[in-house]
Amino acid sequence: MKLLAILARLLIAVAALGFVAAIAVKFMGGTPVAFGLYPRSFMNFVDACLLFAIALLLLEGRPAKKK
Repeated sequence: MKLLAILARLLIAVAALGFVAAIAVKFMGGTPVAFGLYPRSFMNFVDACLLFAIALLLLEGRPAKKK
């Protein structure tokens, strides 16, 4: 596997953990639990991770330049 694919998979795993954390915080009443973060803050982080992972996967899949 290339480095970009490994990094993209890592970002997807981090996004999944962030999604679970957002749900857990929401079920606890939606009040900030750690570092003053609300569930929406977790979801913004998940969005950023997934968008960055998509960009990395698109960069990996581009065709090589021909000489």
